[in-house]
Amino acid sequence: MENALKTFADSQTQYLKIEGGQKVTGIYRGYKIVQSTFDPSKQKVQYGIEVGEVVKVFESGAGSIALFFADCAKGATIEIACELENGKKRYKIVKLEQIPLASEFK
Repeated sequence: MENALKTFADSQTQYLKIEGGQKVTGIYRGYKIVQSTFDPSKQKVQYGIEVGEVVKVFESGAGSIALFFADCAKGATIEIACELENGKKRYKIVKLEQIPLASEFK
């Protein structure tokens, strides 16, 4: 994708987009539990991640990601890596450092 168009698309969405093989570093701002748009009988979690000066939403219903963030205080610098395994995206998250902050998320 042309860089100007990719930059435009990224700036227009509230969601954090991570492609296979890519890593993103940001500051964890908290979470919200919301209804799944794909299956209204289920819930998923929206994690607020500050990237640059913008808070983007990273969504997941995965228990392993919820357990990671359960031990992660607001203000922690984290790195999210997206890996492709058999054509499916898998996310690996690492805490880099911890700085407590207030947030609109829980």
